[in-house]
This record gives sequence, C-alpha cells and structure tokens, in this order.
Amino acid sequence: MLKRLNQYKSIIRFHHCTAIPLDNRSLIKVHGDDTSKFLQGLITNDIENFKNTNAIYSMLLNARGRILYDMIIYNNHQLNKSSYLIEISQNAAADFMRILRTYKLRKQVNIEDVTEVYRIWSILACQKEVHSNRNDLRDSLNFKTRQGLIIGQSDPRHPSLG
Repeated sequence: MLKRLNQYKSIIRFHHCTAIPLDNRSLIKVHGDDTSKFLQGLITNDIENFKNTNAIYSMLLNARGRILYDMIIYNNHQLNKSSYLIEISQNAAADFMRILRTYKLRKQVNIEDVTEVYRIWSILACQKEVHSNRNDLRDSLNFKTRQGLIIGQSDPRHPSLG
C-alpha cells in the first residue's frame, strides 16, 4: 500500500529537497587485498568502472545466468586497500553474505554487515532548478558530521533517479 511522503514521520525536509530513510536496505562491507579481483569474478559490472565513478549498479547471477540479486556498490577505498560497500535489499542480505563467504575460499577478503554503522537515505529534489545539477544539491545540504560518515553519491542506475 502506497503512502504519501508526508505521512512518514522519519522524512526530513530541507528547504528544497526531501530525505527519506531506506530502512529496507542493508550495507555489506567487503574489504581486503583481494577484494577487487574477488568481486570482479562475481558481479556483472566491471570493477574498473570505479576509475570513473564512486558507485556502480551491478547484479549477481546464478550458474544459468539468472539474476539472484541486484545491488549498488560504492567505492570505499581506505589507505590503498580495496574496500567496497554493497547496498542490497535487507531481505537478501543474509543469503548474499552466505554466497560471498562460499566463494571467498582462501582470498584475503573480509565480509561484514555494517547496516548498523551507516544509515541509507534517498534525497529527492523538490525544485526543478535543483534537479538540474546533482552536485549543487549535495553541497547545499550542508551536513555536519564526523569525517567519513557520509558517503554522498548519485544513483548510478539512471540520471533521473537522483
């Protein structure tokens, strides 16, 4: 059942945009020396695309090529070590982590659920002039947090998604 945006108590309204928490999404942190090669062999998108962007949309397929999970992967490199945050449906997170651990074998890869550390939000522009430049929207929000706790990224699936 659809609800109007103003019926949600957790929605935050700024002067020209709306922020909605995506509590049905989970974040999985995958990091370690072999992480890039590990993910390259599992997902449908090319890890090399992170040279041009900080987020990619990808999928995990089964052996027959059918989609198991779709996800958004965020580049979270720290101190020259490969580190990624994978945003996935909360309902699929446990099974997804089980599959990652199955394929990990002896690779130098750590897999952990960091949903409790980060909160995922969707920020929607309310005015047409803001929608024309997504960087202006992020800059104008003026978040005040400790360093490294906010990862702002436009939706990599399609420009009109924000």
